[in-house]
This record gives sequence, structure tokens and C-alpha cells, in this order.
Amino acid sequence: MNTFFKSLKIALAAVVLLSSCEHDNLEVPKPNENIRPAADFIRNNYDFRLFYSALEYTGLVNELNAPGPITVLAVPDNGWSAIGVNTEQQVRSLNKDSLRHALQYHVLKNRRWITTDFATNGVDVRLETLAGESVYVSAVNKNNDYFFGGARISRKDIILANGVMQVMNKFMQYHKGKTVQDHLAAKPEFSLFVTGLKKFGIWDELANKGPFTIFAPDNDAFAAKGITAETINNLNVDLFHAQRLFGAYIIYQSHFFVSDQHVFKSLGAEYSYPYTLRNDTWYVNFGTSLLQTNPSDIFFTPYPELTYFRPVPGGLPVVIGMVTQSSYNSKPLVWYDHLCENGIVHRLHGLLALPADASK
Repeated sequence: MNTFFKSLKIALAAVVLLSSCEHDNLEVPKPNENIRPAADFIRNNYDFRLFYSALEYTGLVNELNAPGPITVLAVPDNGWSAIGVNTEQQVRSLNKDSLRHALQYHVLKNRRWITTDFATNGVDVRLETLAGESVYVSAVNKNNDYFFGGARISRKDIILANGVMQVMNKFMQYHKGKTVQDHLAAKPEFSLFVTGLKKFGIWDELANKGPFTIFAPDNDAFAAKGITAETINNLNVDLFHAQRLFGAYIIYQSHFFVSDQHVFKSLGAEYSYPYTLRNDTWYVNFGTSLLQTNPSDIFFTPYPELTYFRPVPGGLPVVIGMVTQSSYNSKPLVWYDHLCENGIVHRLHGLLALPADASK
């Protein structure tokens, strides 16, 4: 056998040997020819029919189908239901300019942000949006938890032809150009809280730079304790500690989304954030708990928990009042994390103190 045929025989044997082995993991995947740009992908996904209707109504379809890259923070239909919008007709009844800005605020421009790109264990990192304002992003990489403006990502890293989509459990609530004072004044459900803040001289400061984190008890919380506007107006301010009665709901010089405390805990910090009342020794612990708001949901939502304490020298502090997760069951997710220019407002479904608790 000459050298040529000997070499050929060896080569054929090698081919037979290699063909007898499985190499499925070495197969090169074909490109997905059906991948779509953002708006087209959303249009073809039934869970996002209201989001797409809003894109059409506000004229943003072409912008979201442009080359990009972009990152879309999309809200499915159940997130729209939380703000009382359930049909395409209701979408088209919204103020077009305000809705357009809100949608642009849910798009990060000039980059395809997948979750592994976010700052490792970062808290409130700012990223720029199509609206021209920044969103706050927090990430706990070890738990695969990611939050934008307090809203949690429930489905991650859906690849698009011109970027990526992250699915949110609710809309981010950004009130452009509004202070926390403006926000409270515009909401009838906070009228009793506003009455108390004005009565006890706390109101005017809320128009200042801040920042403030405000847990605003709604009118239902006051009504549950038999407190009316007349009750508040008849209080003698000289007989009560203003900060103990109404200041307990305000964290001064701090800016917290509800999810921040969950993030801090996951990073190994304290579960709760204690803040002392101004010029006082009484304090409130702000923490969070995770609740599954719907049995079909695969994600859990952080809810605020507040506990109000009066220190006792040489003894354990006395609990004055408490608002816990039970107060939030079945409540819409949009009732907290309202970002304003000088702070954040959360809606509280209970009172921490009654007038008798704050009397001098």
C-alpha cells in the first residue's frame, strides 16, 4: 500500500470515529429571523395590548421601531388595571401629552440594558430616558432583583431586534415639575393629612428643596379612627407636639422608594431604617415586607411597614402605633413610590398616632 492510500485510510477512519460521537452542544445556532423591533414585538404580544394602544395613540410606534438601541420598560395589561385603565378606549381617553411623556419615561435610550449590565448591588443609580429625565435603578444581583423607580422587573431580558425589553410590575410614578407639596395638595384623598400639616405649621416647608420621604395617611385612615376635618381644626396646637402627631410621617433630608429597604436588607444592611422625629427622641422604623399580590404572579412586591416608638429610660421602648403589610392587601401597587422633584410620597393606609398620643 503506497503512502497516499495509507494516509487516505487513516483519514477515513478518523471521520468514522468522529461521526460516531455526539456533538449537539457544538451546533452553531441560526439567527432568529423572526425577532422584531420593540413596537412590533409589543403589538404581537397579547399581554401588552394596552401598552401598544398607548404607543399608537401617542405616536411613539415609529420611535420604538427605530434602529436603537433602546431598553423598553414595558408594563403589561395588569399593570394598567392598577391605575384603573382596562380597555383601549380608556387608554385613548387619557391626556395624550402626559401619556406620551410617561411612556418615554419608560424607555432608556442609546443602549441595550440587560440585567447583568446594571451596577452590581447598586442603589438608585440614574439612567437617562427618552423623556429627558433620569430613572433610579437598584439591583441586587445575588437575588436577581431589579427595580426602576420602585417598580420591580418581573420578566427579564427579552431580546428585541433594536434593543431589549424589561417587564415591570407597575408604572413608575414621576410627577415632573411638582413638589411633594404640590402632589399632596392635588390629591383629595390626602385632604385631612394636608389640613393637619397646615394646622401644625409643617406644610410650608414641603415646598422647599428637601429631599423628603412622606408616608401620607389617606382620609380613610383618619375616618377609621373617627377623625374629621373639624376634629383637626378644633385641636389646640399649644397642647400637642406637632412632630409627634403629624411629623412622624416625614423623613427629612432622605429620599426612599419602598423597595430601597428591601434592597438594603438583601445587601446585608439593616432590615429597617429608624428615623428620629425632629427635635425629639421618639422615632419610627421604616421597613418593608414582600407580598405576592396575586397567586398567579411569579414576583413579589415590597410593601412599607412603619412602627412608631416612644423610648423609655432604662426600659424597652413603647410602641405608639404600627402600619403593617395587612393594611396593604389588595391595594393598588401605584399607591406609593410617587416621585416628585423634591422627594417621594407614599400612601399610608393607617395612622401612627392619635391626638391623645401626642398631647403635651
